Amino acid sequence: MLFTSKIRNLRISSALLLGLPWVFGLAVLCGLKARDGFMFESSGPINLALRTAHAAGWGMLPLLALMWLPVMRSLLNLLETTRIGRWLPLESFRSSHRLFGWIAITMSLVHGIGWLVFDATLSKPFLDALLGQPAHGTQGLVALLSRLWSSTSCINISGLLLGSIFLLLGWTSRAARRKRAYDSFQRRHLFGYIAGLLLLLHVQPPFWGWLLLPVPVLLIELWLLRRSLLQRGLYARVHLDAPGIVSLTLPSSIETKPGHYVQLRIPTLDDSWHAFSLADSGETGGQWVIKINAVGDWSTELAKLADFGVTKLAVDVRGPFASPAAQGILSTNCLLACGGIGVTPFLSLVRGFIESERERIVHFVWVVRHPQLLHWIMPLANALARRRHVSLHWHLYLDGQDGHDAPLPSLKRHDGETIKVQRGRPNWDELLSRIAQHSPHLSTFTCGPGALMEDVKRSAQALGWPVRTEKFG
Repeated sequence: MLFTSKIRNLRISSALLLGLPWVFGLAVLCGLKARDGFMFESSGPINLALRTAHAAGWGMLPLLALMWLPVMRSLLNLLETTRIGRWLPLESFRSSHRLFGWIAITMSLVHGIGWLVFDATLSKPFLDALLGQPAHGTQGLVALLSRLWSSTSCINISGLLLGSIFLLLGWTSRAARRKRAYDSFQRRHLFGYIAGLLLLLHVQPPFWGWLLLPVPVLLIELWLLRRSLLQRGLYARVHLDAPGIVSLTLPSSIETKPGHYVQLRIPTLDDSWHAFSLADSGETGGQWVIKINAVGDWSTELAKLADFGVTKLAVDVRGPFASPAAQGILSTNCLLACGGIGVTPFLSLVRGFIESERERIVHFVWVVRHPQLLHWIMPLANALARRRHVSLHWHLYLDGQDGHDAPLPSLKRHDGETIKVQRGRPNWDELLSRIAQHSPHLSTFTCGPGALMEDVKRSAQALGWPVRTEKFG
């Protein structure tokens, strides 16, 4: 057993195998461009500061071309529902946007500082180096306008504005900020379009190809987004399931799809859109069920409305869109591991398993703080009791202060069988090792708190299981 465990730990996850070629290719491309920039020759003065600035600027071009692609949500959603999506590092691609952004911010700072240092070493006045020299024979306002109209001024001022926008986007993209004020994060990110226009002013025309590379993909994204169905003025039933956890149930003529999510806007609160997984809509369908945990300003205000007795709200809905969990419907055997409100995408996924008639083995692990939330699974458990083609094994854990104080709930199916609930948190290594003895290869899907997802990912990858994580914001 010890030898087998060591062999498993040496396995390389499929996500790593899929992602490494892309990372390596991008690193090589950026490195080659940076080398070309550093070796750039000019008829004018040149020193180490200028070479460093050129290296950072040229090396950043592939990043600027690719960092737009991970946020092409509709295009990635389309790939999620296909078998091709299994072989693309879509999950890493989404998270890479933030990494690309921080690398671009760092390189832009190096680029800008290099140019400022170079300008300071020139014999001409610093202002002339920064804004260009005024037209000959001009004075006052005319001289200033001639400076601003020069190509030197256009490049440098657009560069300073770009640096400021990059820093603003980086600051507002911090995880704590996104969670607390997601609507503000969304609005600030609209400056990215201004940055795209400024790049056309800052970058010399021979390099515009890098900036125009993502334009066709952007046009496809806009076309797909326009095709996504928008429903306005739907009235959602509001229910407070537990402290800080709200359920919205709204009618829809659009079929609920397993592992999909929608974008929700509540005009009563503000005009921002927020993404939420679709939960189980029951056997009858015809409605969308959304579970929302109050963790930010927007969701906290919604929870207050529910707490004050509001039972109906007008909402706008856009979607549905595929999420990483949508790949689960293509899997025969899978592990669904979630924490708290992270159960929602898997509720709809299990409903899809039940309706597909395909034989499956599913292990469902759920760690929850509020005991009343455990009853969310009962409609699925009762449906599974009547339809045996899905062999679903429940692993339910009641954790947190509420979990230790409250008695364990009795989850009894219609056929009289009781679903066991355990206290505390699972030891993921031990739990997954036990599961692996009966189901040696499972496609793993996880959603919930970051620490839980990291633990699941680490333990599953040690067994060589592919892992997809579900997260928003």
